[in-house]
Amino acid sequence: MTVCALLQNDLSWRQSPGFVERLSNYLFNNVAETKVGASYPELETRVYSLEKSALKEHVEYAVNELGWKIQKSFDGGNTLHATVTTPMFKFMDDIEITLEADAGNNTHVQLKAASRVGKGDLGTNTRHILNFYQTLDDRLTTI
Repeated sequence: MTVCALLQNDLSWRQSPGFVERLSNYLFNNVAETKVGASYPELETRVYSLEKSALKEHVEYAVNELGWKIQKSFDGGNTLHATVTTPMFKFMDDIEITLEADAGNNTHVQLKAASRVGKGDLGTNTRHILNFYQTLDDRLTTI
């Protein structure tokens, strides 16, 4: 089951920081978080050339399109807390999405995905983040 879950998450095993560190992380860590300068390239905070208020609608669209459930919105709507049920084991995971504006009217979209159960997420939280960014990017290319 573990190998199936790791394969189902379709992660970048050859990218930095390498296979061994990735495997260890996915087996013993149950949180994935984006940040500037992330050691995992796919977890780099994304920056969009839209004002925060304009991007909010698209973020909510992406959350709904993925079938995630928005539990609450706070910080004036700039942070969303959503939940998602994992496909294989049916565990509930928490997702926090935060929008931050910079001086150039760009918006930084940061995510934190965390499993409620288990010591390792088998890469599922990284997959949640990648799915969100892909859905958001697809939405933005169609407008």
